[in-house]
Amino acid sequence: MTARKLPNTLRYGEREMVLVPAGPFSQGLADNSRERLQAAWLDHNLGLESSAPFDRETPLQNRYLPAFYIDRFPITNEDYWHFLNAEGYNQEQFWNDLIYLERNAFFTSFGDVADLVDQSGRPGPLGWENGSYSKDQARHPVTGVSWFEAAAYARWAEKRLPSEAEWEKAARGSLDVRDYPWGSAFERERCNSRESWPQKVPWLEPVDVHADDASPWGVRNLVGNAAEWVWDRYRPHPGASAPRNEYWLQSHVVKGGACFSPWVHCRVSFRAVVEPRQRSDGIGFRCAVGVDDLMREGIL
Repeated sequence: MTARKLPNTLRYGEREMVLVPAGPFSQGLADNSRERLQAAWLDHNLGLESSAPFDRETPLQNRYLPAFYIDRFPITNEDYWHFLNAEGYNQEQFWNDLIYLERNAFFTSFGDVADLVDQSGRPGPLGWENGSYSKDQARHPVTGVSWFEAAAYARWAEKRLPSEAEWEKAARGSLDVRDYPWGSAFERERCNSRESWPQKVPWLEPVDVHADDASPWGVRNLVGNAAEWVWDRYRPHPGASAPRNEYWLQSHVVKGGACFSPWVHCRVSFRAVVEPRQRSDGIGFRCAVGVDDLMREGIL
């Protein structure tokens, strides 16, 4: 029986998604890359106090993932407004189950969804005001949202947050060990990082402003601009040498680096650790959905 050919792109939930086919890929940081990156980091005097950030990414491992689709671009302010306008903050079905369990297990002082408000006290991302965003920032990645808000939006869109492994495969390709979606060398013209703003305060840009930032699968704006929540809690890779007390049970992985992040954070394998309640102006997200789920729903 011939395997069914899947479309490389899919319009789902009013957004374009890109196929990442089933198969193996390399996750983590190769030893030779670690040595090179650590030496470069020290040469640039960026304040590295230990090798722990690189230890968190090792050892390199080969993994297999089933096929999935992932948003070509991060969720924008315009996208997120539709969730807000649909009363997403008032619909418990988007916030219950694991979202509520996780919140209540670790953050009894977190309060309730009603605490997730903008600058004017209305529901919405932290940097918004009066339930909306600055109109010249419609295509900027939405930021100022907690992990809970990102996961709730994904449920409303009938998708989910990608796993860390899915995000990394979408950014890297298959068995390639590249450090950046476009290759092994940092190029500041391809992303929005601290190096992009040598004389200015770093700030967000539209998600599609860098036309040559694509990964091998065609996923865009993966590093720099806004870092991205993924589903996973922070855990060591199998065989990791980083002390286990660095892997706080309640924290989640954030990938990709932000506009104010140095180049060494804007890499495919970099792992930041952030409490899920945190609402940072440098963290956004994108969504994913499994091919098996789409087939069960009769969409494929």
